Amino acid sequence: MASLVRFLLFFSLCYHSSSQFIQRVVWDKVNGVEVPRWRPTSQDQVQAVIQMLINPTLIYNCHYMKTICKNAKK
Repeated sequence: MASLVRFLLFFSLCYHSSSQFIQRVVWDKVNGVEVPRWRPTSQDQVQAVIQMLINPTLIYNCHYMKTICKNAKK
């Protein structure tokens, strides 16, 4: 769990200035195996998608994200 928190903190600090990310994943063959890759922005290199062995749980602060919390309760 601590490594996930560190990754999210690192990701938010590094990419905070970008307002939009490329949302499309591309598939490349590496040693005969297809692997997913993506680019945060058009200026970035294609990089590996981080695959997690567990499903993360999203927790929202409903004080700041009222609409998201209202939608989640429906």
